Amino acid sequence: MDVLKNYINGKWVDSVSKETIDVLNPATGEVLAKVPFGEATAGDVETAAAAHKAYLQWKDVPVLKRIQPLFKLKQLLEDTIAFINSGTHGNMACVFTSSGSTARKFRNEAMAGNIGINIGVAAPMAQLPFSGWKESFFGDLHGQGKHAIEFFTQTKVVIERWPKEWARNF
Repeated sequence: MDVLKNYINGKWVDSVSKETIDVLNPATGEVLAKVPFGEATAGDVETAAAAHKAYLQWKDVPVLKRIQPLFKLKQLLEDTIAFINSGTHGNMACVFTSSGSTARKFRNEAMAGNIGINIGVAAPMAQLPFSGWKESFFGDLHGQGKHAIEFFTQTKVVIERWPKEWARNF
């Protein structure tokens, strides 16, 4: 069972106390995790005091100044996508992020045939098909993946309709 850590001074820190209590799902009573509980040690108190000192300095910083790093990250993402899209080739592009909105923006706006979200996809292989865009693509079909299978397979479209009173047992 996971023992949750204390978030102190910008870091997840293990509590020195080994005593824990259960965190329960209120709907089912299932134990979800454990949290540190018990007497705070001198080390825990010192770490928390340092974090409180930093908080006292940070709390007086105006919101518009605190948000500036987020605006810089947003601009960096937009500049990166613009750089990718300005090239003549569109083989692959990757982003590593813990943000779902960043991943969605990158997936939708980066003009490349292979998009990696938290994984690199530089080398084409069957499970990650070569599907370059722009000047990176040559030919009529992508050489691997679904297009290659379709090239060597005679496909068939089947449309079915089954009224309720008919049996579908074969």
